Amino acid sequence: SSQYYSNEVREYPQQFGMQEYYAKEYLQDLGYSGASGWGYHNDVLYKETLRLLEAGRKDKMLLVTKTLDMHQPYPYYGISWENMPPAVRDHELVTIRGMYWVDQTLKNFFEEAEAKGLMDDRTLFIITADHNPHSGGEYTNRKSIAPIPLLFVSKNLQPLNNLMTKDYASQIDLAPTLLYLAGLKAPEDFMGRNLLESVETPFALGYFGGKAFYYSADLSFEDQMDNPSPATEYEDALTNYIIHEYSERQLKNQ
Repeated sequence: SSQYYSNEVREYPQQFGMQEYYAKEYLQDLGYSGASGWGYHNDVLYKETLRLLEAGRKDKMLLVTKTLDMHQPYPYYGISWENMPPAVRDHELVTIRGMYWVDQTLKNFFEEAEAKGLMDDRTLFIITADHNPHSGGEYTNRKSIAPIPLLFVSKNLQPLNNLMTKDYASQIDLAPTLLYLAGLKAPEDFMGRNLLESVETPFALGYFGGKAFYYSADLSFEDQMDNPSPATEYEDALTNYIIHEYSERQLKNQ
């Protein structure tokens, strides 16, 4: 997107400690074309990502590519009608065509990464999202909150052998996990946990649309933050933790 959207050109480097930040205007200066009102589509972003990875193949880096077409995967698709499988192009939901486009751009990205020798033992690719699908539009799952994808892709998955893939977890757990894999200690004020270490009661916290969410094997509930009405004192305590510790801390960091 544009560097001026939500003042990202100032906010992002400051929030996330970025050494380098590139946006729509930078890509325009490099000669890329085809941006929509929101910004450049996945094919352009993945092409530039591969170029940056090639240029820094000898460096240690954390490179984040914030894609457009996964948010939402509707209604854009950059594949011509005749080049889509009939089951995709003839589907009644345009979202399916958007999802097919997202899949194909990801497939092409990894094929190119392999061909360029970027899929090595010291590189970890992560596919995730900033939030779940919103209810509405063409989504058939109208739940207020849904699982967020977290996919690890590498030639060397041995460091991930102990990944707790069935545990409840939250986005706040990703940073401690990556720091552990990088051989770094997570700051003490981080609320998340390392997903490579087991805990007695794995849980997930969430905040979306003014609601606080709590999920675990023994208890799951949601509470409207402006009118909390928890069923028990235990749920009341957890709601206060989510609202006043988790959510407010996230808002302060924005």
